[in-house]
Amino acid sequence: MEDMSSYDILNGAKKSPKGLSTLGSATRENAINAGKGWVGPGAREIIVDGKVIGYGTKDRAFRIQFKPKENMWRANFQDNSFVTTVGGKKTVQIKNVHVDITD
Repeated sequence: MEDMSSYDILNGAKKSPKGLSTLGSATRENAINAGKGWVGPGAREIIVDGKVIGYGTKDRAFRIQFKPKENMWRANFQDNSFVTTVGGKKTVQIKNVHVDITD
C-alpha cells in the first residue's frame, strides 16, 4: 500500500463519516503536516513526558501515539463537539480518524 500525502490525509479526515475510521498509512512527516492543517493556526501543543505528541484546539485534536496491542504508531485526527447538559457542558467525540505510521 502506498503512503498517503498530507493533502490526501487532510482531505480524507475531513470527508470521513462520523465515528471511528481508518484512512490508510503515511509517513510521520506527512501525518504531522496534515495534523497541523487539521487543527489550524494557534493550536496548543499536546505534551506527554516532555515530548510534543500532537496539537489541539477546543474543537479538534491531532496526536501520534504508540499502540502496544498493534505494535505500531498511529496518528489520530479527532473532531469534537460541546453539548450543554443539565450538569453543564461535556465534550462529545464526533469523529476519530486513524492513519497508520509507516516509518
